[in-house]
Amino acid sequence: MVGIPLPPPAVAELCRAGRTPLDGPASGGRVRLFEPDWQDDPVDFLATASAEFEATGVVLTARRCLAAIETADPVMFVGVELSQWEGDIRALPLEALTRAVTKSPAPWPVNLVLLDVAEDPVGTWMRDRVRPFYQR
Repeated sequence: MVGIPLPPPAVAELCRAGRTPLDGPASGGRVRLFEPDWQDDPVDFLATASAEFEATGVVLTARRCLAAIETADPVMFVGVELSQWEGDIRALPLEALTRAVTKSPAPWPVNLVLLDVAEDPVGTWMRDRVRPFYQR
């Protein structure tokens, strides 16, 4: 199943998904962040996303990781750093990622993280541990 890129929910919100008031206080769930195995890396999708990011002229770097919450299937996060914040350019990487998913679908649902804006564990982990697949 291929997901359409959507603005990423906060990690805490992801961890509470599916909870009801009967579950007690929402303390979150276990989130495992990891890079795809080299044999499973969607190289066609990453190449297409790289070309789309290049065409925007505003994406400096792009990284990717998978996140699995508890026993759920993984989802892909693509984190980007932008070259500028003047004007309304935040939509450009989302539009580029949407075109990439349409042209070369990824094997997982794909979400976009603006690494310059989001201060959450996913973004921090991606910056600290994941080498960019695209660099301008």
